[in-house]
Amino acid sequence: MEKVKRDSRTTGSRSWTWRSRPSHFWRYSVLWLSSMMLRSVYVWTSPTFSATTITKDGFEGSFNSTGLIVSSKLPRFSDMYTLTVASADPKSISANKHVQLTKSVTKWFTKEGVLVEGLFRKHVERLIDDYNGERKNK
Repeated sequence: MEKVKRDSRTTGSRSWTWRSRPSHFWRYSVLWLSSMMLRSVYVWTSPTFSATTITKDGFEGSFNSTGLIVSSKLPRFSDMYTLTVASADPKSISANKHVQLTKSVTKWFTKEGVLVEGLFRKHVERLIDDYNGERKNK
């Protein structure tokens, strides 16, 4: 009986390894390294990271709100956190003035690094009250 020689291309198994084709290894290594370098340059040159969310009023038929822009910033090498709430359409009749909260992040964390959520929530609620004009001045 004659043995049939199988071709690795038809069986679906890989016939090469990284050792047999080192050019693939170096090609992908250079590609990965260059993409990481570009990412690092972008991160180092951007001054701050700003996360912005635009929300809309969820009540149908309500025309007393324009939506909000909430911006959060924590500059590099700084412990000062800034949270800003502004109107999405500042020229609207119902737009409020923008309000800003700037505090050190050390105020909201314990020595063990746990967030004191109640204190953070209190400061954010006070910021929202300032935006709505509901805060009573003491």
